[in-house]
Amino acid sequence: MSYTAKDYTKLLGMEGFSETLLRNHFTLYQGYVTNTNKLIESLHQMV
Repeated sequence: MSYTAKDYTKLLGMEGFSETLLRNHFTLYQGYVTNTNKLIESLHQMV
C-alpha cells in the first residue's frame, strides 16, 4: 500500500495565505507522503 499526494494547487490565490507559504507547504506535504511510503516499504521488508 502506498499513498499518493493530492494536488492542492487550487488553493493558490486563497485570501489570507501567500503563494510562497502555500507552495512551501505543498513541498513539505509531498515530502511527508514520500517519506511515509519509504517507511511503510522498510517496515514491510522487516516482516
